[in-house]
Amino acid sequence: LLGDATLTPFIAYTSGLHYASTEFPQGGTQFTFRLICAIGIEYKLTPPHRARLSVGHLHQSNNNLLPVNPGYDGDGIALSYLWAW
Repeated sequence: LLGDATLTPFIAYTSGLHYASTEFPQGGTQFTFRLICAIGIEYKLTPPHRARLSVGHLHQSNNNLLPVNPGYDGDGIALSYLWAW
């Protein structure tokens, strides 16, 4: 979006499968689907290092495929370090 700028905004949307060693959320199932939406800013350090600050929303549930489905929703802030090789 901003070319080779040092500071760039980003939008992230991810979805996938999640399998845990115990039930998640508590009283739920080990297998769930996960959806994450976030916005933030990325700072380019020395190549290939980057840092990100983002705010986002997480939804996790088994999509009512199994009888027990309390689901989990959470909002939060994340500070991430990225290293590409």
